[in-house]
Amino acid sequence: MNPRANKLYRTYIAIIEFAILTAVYFLCIYLRTGSIALFQSSVFLLGYFLLVVLRVVLVKILDPYKDMSHRGHYREFRNVLKISTFEVALLIVSLYMLGKGKEFSRTVFIVFYLLEIVFDWIVRYWYKEYFNTKHKGNGTSQKLLVITTSDKIGAILKSMNENDDWFYDVFGCAILDKEMTGQTIAGVPVVAGHSTVRQYVIQNVVDAVFLDGNMKNDDFQKLINLVSDIGSMLYINLANFGMELTNERIIRIGGFTTLASSRREISPIQNIAKRAMDIAGGLVGSIFTVLLTIILGLFIKIDSPGPIFFKQERVGRNGRRFKMFKYRSMYIDAEARKAELMKQNKMSGIMFKMDNDPRITKVGKFIRKTSLDEFPQFFNVLMGDMSLVGTRPPTVGEFQQYESHHKKRLSMKPGLTGLWQVSGRSDITDFEEVVELDSKYIDSWDIGMDVKILLKTVGVLFGDRHAS
Repeated sequence: MNPRANKLYRTYIAIIEFAILTAVYFLCIYLRTGSIALFQSSVFLLGYFLLVVLRVVLVKILDPYKDMSHRGHYREFRNVLKISTFEVALLIVSLYMLGKGKEFSRTVFIVFYLLEIVFDWIVRYWYKEYFNTKHKGNGTSQKLLVITTSDKIGAILKSMNENDDWFYDVFGCAILDKEMTGQTIAGVPVVAGHSTVRQYVIQNVVDAVFLDGNMKNDDFQKLINLVSDIGSMLYINLANFGMELTNERIIRIGGFTTLASSRREISPIQNIAKRAMDIAGGLVGSIFTVLLTIILGLFIKIDSPGPIFFKQERVGRNGRRFKMFKYRSMYIDAEARKAELMKQNKMSGIMFKMDNDPRITKVGKFIRKTSLDEFPQFFNVLMGDMSLVGTRPPTVGEFQQYESHHKKRLSMKPGLTGLWQVSGRSDITDFEEVVELDSKYIDSWDIGMDVKILLKTVGVLFGDRHAS
């Protein structure tokens, strides 16, 4: 699971622990009085109110759920002990300052303190074990590539196995000082060497890179720049750190203290809002697409032989492959004829686009001009492969020609529309300008920007500028 998605689970565990706080407090009052007298006593009600306020403030200050998946069980217990100790100590001080401390039994304080520690730790233990079992290796964990040297790889993988957590999945390693590609070390395949690691990182799904080596070595500095270019998360073993990064923070991973760096961090609330907007928009768009297919499908079939829908393998977030849907707007031999038309490509760079493309059918010209051909992609949005707003997903052929800075376009989910489309659509012919606009979107993203782009997209569709 990527760092942005991981943040969502911090909200879930906070809600669970708030429920524990409430239940344990009620239980302590019951054990003391023989009844649930919370709302019958202003003192008990005041105590509960103070507990809630203190918990919110302490969570904000101490941020106990940050990087929770990277902590071992002992460190997790210390974390629980710290926040509970602060919470109860401040509660006692607050009650005595308000002149209500003597009305509380010391037994209530002690029992509440001990029970909260036990239940919070059990919940966190179960929580992490659950995700280790259910999420590890099933595609939701962060796909982590270890890059190091032959003398260190064994110890690194051993430590990562001993400190196993669901947040990351070590799917491969790259050895820089020896050619070991194809071998397996501690159950992890060696997927690249010194001469192939750069191309491997660009062409494959790599959510994050763990880098361990001599940071003064030019090769490692180039690798740091490479990971930064493609927009993936970078973990550097602090024992070897020796340069500045962007948005860095200290985090433990696989038993190592590392410096984590990424171009952009998105808050859990923004992540939830974006996905909620995608689901809502995807549902409405999918319903409209089904109705549209009844009419449009007939015209597509009459105009030229072939299927109504066109499915093409595209490349999504961090290199993941998926099938993208569109209404078919070309003849069925369009892909075979593409090579002979490359000389007429009006795009400067990797992408292909031409005026008066002879492969487009009569109906295809209409649905492209009105962008109706894109509507089946609402199904991709619902499935989670795409978002309403993002960068446009490249074809596999285009992706295979990517340089490192191009892959940054894929550090977020691809979208139905984006900053490029509302900044010129068919007017932009330089691929590097597309990359620049996509990078601007990624670096400055917030939910408000998505709303603005969606509104501008409507204006573009019904204005003078149309898709070519």
